[in-house]
Amino acid sequence: MLKSNSIFLNTLILCLLFSTSLHSQMVMDMDCTGDEMDPMTREHCKVMALVPICCATQTAIANGNWFLGSTWSSGNVPVAGENVYIPDDITITYNGSSNEAINWLRINGELKFSTNINTKLVVETIVVDTEGKLRMGTSANPVQSSYTCEVVFSDQGPINTIWDPYKLSKGIIMQGEYESRGAFKTPYVEMNSGTSAGSNKLTLASIPEGWNVGDKLVIAGITTGTTGAIDNENKQHDEVLIIT
Repeated sequence: MLKSNSIFLNTLILCLLFSTSLHSQMVMDMDCTGDEMDPMTREHCKVMALVPICCATQTAIANGNWFLGSTWSSGNVPVAGENVYIPDDITITYNGSSNEAINWLRINGELKFSTNINTKLVVETIVVDTEGKLRMGTSANPVQSSYTCEVVFSDQGPINTIWDPYKLSKGIIMQGEYESRGAFKTPYVEMNSGTSAGSNKLTLASIPEGWNVGDKLVIAGITTGTTGAIDNENKQHDEVLIIT
């Protein structure tokens, strides 16, 4: 779920396989049959073998909205279990919300999410190829503060090692461009004075922008204890509060 500057993806596996400096060296049609492939090419080939174009059950045939049948080769909107392919030079706008769990999504073109409505995509594996683009809000058009932009990676059981012997699937494999932007929130602000345990008020040194009821705040601890669990902030003596 994307709201403000944060993105929360269920069971996200984000694999940044290629740096920006190497991006320009990649070509779309690699020879994956040779014995002398360099490690980067070999890894790229393993990834793309997960989402072969020939196995796509839905292919975007025109720029347009995801939820219009005329956008797709079958004349129907993708449904659960399908393999979806967005070719080069095609831009698809994801302008709705669906619980249909797509099997895989390959992006050679561009997939961009609407920023003025709630959106939700459920999928098991996303592969963004070297020339592909995935945009969930941009600096010029961020997701508005009253809406959420959500990608949920579905749990369809253990990895099928016959299909995926290298265990690369289940999540997002990002080889192209990714951008996510939400409404601005002041990331941190100093307190004007201390506060006592049990107090329900904080006095801040300046007025934060974009903070709303329901937002979580962290008051950072100033000592480090030797006991407590990291996952519930006890070890750092941090305090997590909710604005009411």
